Amino acid sequence: LFVGDHSSTNVSAQDWQKYKAVAQIISRCPVFPNNIKQFYISVSRQLIELLLANETQVSHHVIRAIGAAVQELTNQQPELMQDVCLSHLLHPLLRLSCDADSLLLKDGQILLPEETFTQCTVCLHRLFVIGQEPQSSLLSKLHKVSRILVSVYFLAKNRVSLIKSLSADLIKAYLGYCETAEAARFLMSLVLTGKDDVQECPAIGSTV
Repeated sequence: LFVGDHSSTNVSAQDWQKYKAVAQIISRCPVFPNNIKQFYISVSRQLIELLLANETQVSHHVIRAIGAAVQELTNQQPELMQDVCLSHLLHPLLRLSCDADSLLLKDGQILLPEETFTQCTVCLHRLFVIGQEPQSSLLSKLHKVSRILVSVYFLAKNRVSLIKSLSADLIKAYLGYCETAEAARFLMSLVLTGKDDVQECPAIGSTV
């Protein structure tokens, strides 16, 4: 189930070079040392807005250029991009962590509006599945939310669901990036933990 190609594998190497060229233009804009953080904040905000745009307003070519730009900016300033961009993209999923005690409700569950979660998952799918090459180092950032994505998949597995499809694609992309041994350890940990334990992660709104 979680092994297979994802959409970015259908893009030619020549096309990826074009996307990377656009990314380099963006990342190499003249920036003074005293305003580099503001530059990254401004660019990240614009890139995220494009990722969140209506599907009819943003093509896969644009998404791949955005993904290449995020990758290039992260290569240049990894800690800064984590702070101003990636942490914000992953935050809604991380709220579903079973360790987030401050967000627990009386029934022991964490309530995240389904609309917020769906928007987050669509955005991550565009960035990490459509917008990255299969071995892009940016895919390592999915490690923090990999188990949460599996939990969400199991919660939605018996339904025809966009969330189920997007979660499966994100897991495939992450495992495809991992070394074989690392991917095997991850899958084995799911087996040893047990499906029921995986599903104990908190609920998303009222439905998935």
